[in-house]
Amino acid sequence: MLMNKITSIFLAVALFALASCQDKEEAILKRVDAIYSDVAAGQMDSYELSNRYCSSDWNKTVALVDEYDRKHNEGMLGFFEYDYWVQGQDVSEFHISDLALESLEGDTATVSFKLYNFGSATPMRLKLVKEKGSWQIDDFISLGEYPTDLKAAMQEYIKE
Repeated sequence: MLMNKITSIFLAVALFALASCQDKEEAILKRVDAIYSDVAAGQMDSYELSNRYCSSDWNKTVALVDEYDRKHNEGMLGFFEYDYWVQGQDVSEFHISDLALESLEGDTATVSFKLYNFGSATPMRLKLVKEKGSWQIDDFISLGEYPTDLKAAMQEYIKE
């Protein structure tokens, strides 16, 4: 009798934990999908999108890159040669697909997806962190023709 109760309690806890994990995974994927719906709507520029959807560390790093460019590359293109949100300078036929959660550990997650712009698909990976109760993008990693870990590239750029 006692063994049956212990087994039942263990099973209930395991099922609760599994459901909770699935809810968190679903929430992360919905968050990324909602973010990219706003990107596709085209009503916010990169700065507004970053302030709304990126981590404080990401935004701090972008600000350091902008400051570096003002000091060292005034009047020139600088670090950002393209819009990292759309993986290009222009936008056409923009959408994402194949959202998948790659990892989830505490307050960090990694999501992969395909980003379509001008009919071409770029495999992408986002690193996310939970800040102030919501999942924020902390890094954009392009896995396409020219693989780029954007945050690492920015950090290397401002070290020069």
